[in-house]
Amino acid sequence: MNGRRLVALVCALGTTMTPLAARAQVTSYTTLAAYLAALTYTATDTFDDLSLQYFTSPIDRTVTPYRYSASAPGGLFGANGTATPALSTNTATDPLTFDTFSNTVLGVGGFFFATNYDGNVVPGTIRVDWTVVGSAAGFETIVNATTHSFFGVVSADGAISSFVLTAQQQGDPNIFVFPTADNLTLGTVVPEPASFALVAAGLLGLGVFARRRRIVA
Repeated sequence: MNGRRLVALVCALGTTMTPLAARAQVTSYTTLAAYLAALTYTATDTFDDLSLQYFTSPIDRTVTPYRYSASAPGGLFGANGTATPALSTNTATDPLTFDTFSNTVLGVGGFFFATNYDGNVVPGTIRVDWTVVGSAAGFETIVNATTHSFFGVVSADGAISSFVLTAQQQGDPNIFVFPTADNLTLGTVVPEPASFALVAAGLLGLGVFARRRRIVA
């Protein structure tokens, strides 16, 4: 096999693997439908088991088949009333952190907003920060967040290691807003069998070439 055929083979392999390489990114979504469409399997923690009360931090949560932890330095708080329970912090300036995800979670999303001292929804701005294993971190700001403000990210760089909510305080010493999450939805992406087959075929072709080179040499 001459040099030009080697170049052709490498190019063919590169073309085969392009869809995977192109996915080396973190994509953000502002609608639940688009977020769900980007994932293969999702599960949602509705926090329906939480009541309007204080919880020590961290708490371990399970939403089959995923597990994760929620934490805040000053503890956690059930918010948004008994009709639609949500998870918040006990201290306004504390970040609400979701981490220690299991089963290679590649997508984290939900409805993120602000609540007041009594756990009721109020207008507010929420900052979302995330980190991905072996990759750079990112953030997004949700202005005038409400209970309908969906935000989610899907990673193709690696598993998501943390997802953090912080409420922007309004500057009034008598008014505090707390970061709050509802319907936290975790997900993963399972490559289609065809993608595996194409990559395997490309790698097999490269292996055959290497073997022929050894025989010729």
